[in-house]
Amino acid sequence: MVNSARYIGLQMKIQSSDVINVPVPLFHAFGLVIGLCTAILYGASVVLPSEYFEASATLTAIERYQCTGLYGVTTMFVDMLCDSQFNATKRSSLRFGLMAGSAMPNGLLTRVMEKFPIPEIYTNWGMTELSSIATMTTATDPVEKKLNSAGRLLPNFIGKIVDPDTAQVLPWGQRGEIVISGFGVMHSYYGKPEWTEKAIRHHATRTGGSKDENCDEKGNLRKWMHTGDEGYLDQDGYFVITGRIKDLIIRGGENISPNEIEARLFKHPAIKQCAVFGVPSQRYGEEVAAILELDYAAAQGRRPSDDEIKAWVREELSRYKVPVYIWWLGDEALALAIEWPKTANGKLKKAEIRKIGADRRFDTEYANMSKVVGLDEECLVSRRLWTRSS
Repeated sequence: MVNSARYIGLQMKIQSSDVINVPVPLFHAFGLVIGLCTAILYGASVVLPSEYFEASATLTAIERYQCTGLYGVTTMFVDMLCDSQFNATKRSSLRFGLMAGSAMPNGLLTRVMEKFPIPEIYTNWGMTELSSIATMTTATDPVEKKLNSAGRLLPNFIGKIVDPDTAQVLPWGQRGEIVISGFGVMHSYYGKPEWTEKAIRHHATRTGGSKDENCDEKGNLRKWMHTGDEGYLDQDGYFVITGRIKDLIIRGGENISPNEIEARLFKHPAIKQCAVFGVPSQRYGEEVAAILELDYAAAQGRRPSDDEIKAWVREELSRYKVPVYIWWLGDEALALAIEWPKTANGKLKKAEIRKIGADRRFDTEYANMSKVVGLDEECLVSRRLWTRSS
């Protein structure tokens, strides 16, 4: 983590005179490594504006403490742009900003650069298993690279794009799974050897040649972290993130396991089968959605309301894991027949189900927000939906 903090600080040219506004939680790699460790290593000051993220408190802290840096996940920048205090606070002290944690909509990044404004914006990609981030843009990168990529690899990381089934390296520009090797790759998942075996692998060496990308300087086989993220390398060596191969939902920087939510839903007496997945959201990157199949016998023909289902999930799980979108198998509007799409061995075809859900996703996130501070898709009204589901 210290090595990661060192290279992140070098990339952003952090100095002891910097005052960094860190509204993200310290129990994530973003806050702990990128925020706290990096600041300590370079002697910079850290401002924690509030116990929990509050847009107005974060904006006020920028002016009060003359912050030179501002960190946040996508949703935090959305909230700050939409906050009533935005135009009332001065932000001229800001020199750099870093966005991480979930997908960054192109239009939002443009708005941030224009409206704050922040002279140096950094985009990046990484995961906790890599000790935080592995790729990052630089201050001098062209704007189009910051808008369309997650930057190049940081020092002491190597990466490649491979076929997710065969682990064969794919050509430039072709989408595949991002795999990473280097000092920052974790050793294992604690107490989860089966997870570790699936995620960290040794790749067979190529024949011929004195040096092999799959071996380190001592000739030992490298361990490669299979990230489950999909992307490609452009001709300049920038990583472009296009999605995820694994089913994990990332909502506003929080990793959500669909299996955990499905396990709770399956306990409901009226639910016979269910599928939980992520659907695109400009505000959070993804939102939790669920398609449910009614057990007519157990439910005696009565279908629970959406609020009942949400309350059922909320009894055991955190609020951000409660499905925002709920549909039922056989709904005419869902364009899904009364049978689940399944593979030959009987497993649900999650990719097909996810596409159906994404096509059906309600557009309430975008309603009426074009009137707010001149924004359109970046400022959303999903806050109303989320309040209702909590």
